[in-house]
Amino acid sequence: MPDGSEVPDDPTIPDDSLVYRRITAEWYKVDPATGQHRLTSAAFSDLDGAMSITVGIDVEAGEHEPLDVVANHPGYGLVAISVGDLRRLGLGVVRSATDGELCHGDVHGNKTKGTKNKLRALAEQNWIRKPTVNETSSDEIADS
Repeated sequence: MPDGSEVPDDPTIPDDSLVYRRITAEWYKVDPATGQHRLTSAAFSDLDGAMSITVGIDVEAGEHEPLDVVANHPGYGLVAISVGDLRRLGLGVVRSATDGELCHGDVHGNKTKGTKNKLRALAEQNWIRKPTVNETSSDEIADS
């Protein structure tokens, strides 16, 4: 991200568009308070300065389905978050196509613990597919 206070954001991606985030089983743990699986805030951490996503309107324009995002990622889950919700959290969405993923994008902005928890709550409401988990695992959430 640039050193100024402005968060990169692509205005051609409308607020009502969705972004998709692949979720590994490592980010889907048992909450000791409830005994139920839930996302951890680690699912919304940056890698190399941004959080990797897939831009929903680009998936639709390519006549693909959301589950195509995880087609080559066995065991992964998939969540959707609206671009408008991301922007209301002070985050920006940009396209960043790669050789392997033409619909790839990044979410920029400061993802504090509070912001990650809000992202987690939004994502928990918008599961497309939950990740495959080892039901015999005793992995519990270490963060809140």
